[in-house]
Amino acid sequence: MKPRQKRLAMIAGGLVALGVAAAFVLAAFRENLVFFFTPTQVEAKEVPQGRAFRIGGLVVPGIPAFIQTARRVHHLQAGSAGDRQIGRKLWRLLAEAGYDHLGLDVLAFHSDELGLQAFLPQYDPERYRAFVDYAKPLVGKLPVVGSFDEMKTI
Repeated sequence: MKPRQKRLAMIAGGLVALGVAAAFVLAAFRENLVFFFTPTQVEAKEVPQGRAFRIGGLVVPGIPAFIQTARRVHHLQAGSAGDRQIGRKLWRLLAEAGYDHLGLDVLAFHSDELGLQAFLPQYDPERYRAFVDYAKPLVGKLPVVGSFDEMKTI
């Protein structure tokens, strides 16, 4: 075998080995890759069957009174120069103000760990009574929610 043929054989062998390695890596990715789906997609059964997936996105209780009350709170805060999205903007605002050692600590709590009882006070309609009472004079200007007693019974 001539040196040129040996070189071509070595290159061909290297390419075959590289192809086999790439096939193994792609197969491993296919088995271990986890996709995120929204709760709406999961409910509509738009998730792969027999494969692992994670739920991502914003999870909000589907309680109409809660959603309407949250909207009302948003309007009240906006009317008083409040900003419900300040958490999303704060990092950028601090950086623009000259803060350069910004850090972030995430505190995540889950009902599987703490139980649902730990979260119930957040959804207690009494917690929102002040907002609802404050908004009563503005009822014609805000989205209709219904009475406070209706919110409590849902």
